Amino acid sequence: MDYQGKYTDKIFGPEATGNLNKNKETLNLLIDTMFKDLREKGPAKIACGSGAVIAGENMLSLDYFGKPVIVDIENMDVFYRDDSEPLTRVTERINREDMKFADTFSTAIILHYLSVADGAPITGEWISYRELPGGLFYSGTMPPVIAPLIKKYQENGEDFVNRALKIGGRVTGDNKYGVVVYPFIRFPVMVILDEMDEEFGASIRLLFDKNSPHY
Repeated sequence: MDYQGKYTDKIFGPEATGNLNKNKETLNLLIDTMFKDLREKGPAKIACGSGAVIAGENMLSLDYFGKPVIVDIENMDVFYRDDSEPLTRVTERINREDMKFADTFSTAIILHYLSVADGAPITGEWISYRELPGGLFYSGTMPPVIAPLIKKYQENGEDFVNRALKIGGRVTGDNKYGVVVYPFIRFPVMVILDEMDEEFGASIRLLFDKNSPHY
């Protein structure tokens, strides 16, 4: 479960990837702890809270940004699966040499979701990052995080929407370049892009469902 060199450099940039790698040891310890907690919790309770599907003994299946993953609680692995085959066939003949394992960062996010998810339904009411528990304190960290996204799509809202659709998102209809993406089935995030024009620079707004503190 390591970062994948040039791939993560391309997504995050070399500096950000370096910082993530510095935290890898801490994340791996956290991952071990979360796997142990999930093992005690049991697949049935986890599935009920998170919307995941029981995929076999001590295994769960769920979508992560539109891509299906398998969480193998017993062997402490998270890997992507081919959704062109029935789930039962995939889990019956697992060949670890052919698996595409999730990286450390994604694994930590997926396990965190499964650990805290309590089944709260989506409300359809949207709140800002500042309105999340602790969000006001950390809100200053958001602008540099979304800056590369703004720069990439500041003059191309169509590409922005198409990219969102490719990761399982949907168009909102309320904004020209507004989409809702689903990191997880019960954790939607609305992302609204305003292209740059003669008067203003481009901007992106992030909104979270009011149920987000449950996840």
